[in-house]
Amino acid sequence: MSELKKRDFHFDLPVAQIAQTPLKDRSSCKMLVMGPSELEHKVFSDLLQYFEPGALMILNDTKVIPARVPIERKSGGVGEMLIQGCDEDGCLVALGRPSKRLKVGERVRCQRSDSIELEMIEKKEGGIWRLKFVGENLWPDRMAEVGELPLPPYIEREEGPDVEDERGYQTVFAKNPGSAAAPTASLHFDEELLLKLREKGVEQLTLTHHVGTGTFLPVREDEVSQHKMHTESYEISDDVAVAIAKAKSEGRPVIAVGTTVTRALESAASQVLAGKGARGETDIFIFPPYRFKVIDRLVTNFHLPESTLLMMVSALMGRERILEAYGEAVRLGYRFFSYGDAMLLDPGSHSSS
Repeated sequence: MSELKKRDFHFDLPVAQIAQTPLKDRSSCKMLVMGPSELEHKVFSDLLQYFEPGALMILNDTKVIPARVPIERKSGGVGEMLIQGCDEDGCLVALGRPSKRLKVGERVRCQRSDSIELEMIEKKEGGIWRLKFVGENLWPDRMAEVGELPLPPYIEREEGPDVEDERGYQTVFAKNPGSAAAPTASLHFDEELLLKLREKGVEQLTLTHHVGTGTFLPVREDEVSQHKMHTESYEISDDVAVAIAKAKSEGRPVIAVGTTVTRALESAASQVLAGKGARGETDIFIFPPYRFKVIDRLVTNFHLPESTLLMMVSALMGRERILEAYGEAVRLGYRFFSYGDAMLLDPGSHSSS
């Protein structure tokens, strides 16, 4: 197989199809169902038709926090820190804007609370900083004192996030705070649909995978295999691992809701399939050819051209088929990205062409 290039994952998307607002009825969005050989056009609540009793659905219970922190330098310049998480040394990891002007050792004020400062500890590649709050650490429980909801860069808000964003950019089962972006495939689930799935006999379990802003970083290298993936933290409990191992042994499908769930499960595949929980950080990069070890189906959104997430779904369904499906979605006016429509991907027997 020849080396895959970034351009091999390009498609043309009209700007008008980038969804800017969430739907009031979460489960009413369009859903493109992609099976082993066919495409179907449905709505999200039609998942009931495709999930059989005994299927195991894994969701991400991470909670988006107000991770976008406006800052002011003591020299008068302004910017922002988009905080992605906390490392093992207790330092925050953040994308700084503008990053070039900031200096190691510098202290900046949080615009929303002049009495709270951040100290710049270390500058890393790509505009990433290690930093810490001066005094008491507000991460993650008190971030609302200094930050706002970190909407993706392609969702435009002149006045910042609004009430609809506060509702729509959080899953109905969000539990564990720590994400700088939403697990967007899960945004389509409402309580009613989850209840109907349980009543049908679809088992629902959660893991935690905190989403960082690296999910929006572009692939800069021309050769896909040379791209270095961002790191995100995850935790899978023993109970969830046991349930997955049992489902696999019994031939019941394991359905991942979202690419974050997929990254966590595939990163810890050996432990999970042995019925053991796992936690840690993953920089797994899934692109063709890749043989999935844990997940059998995937619920996901429509992803950016040339993105690592588009490469992941191409590994599951085949690159050419995915691009054909995306072309169909564009032609039919599907809404794209975080607030956009959904896909259900079922490869049947795995294909990695």
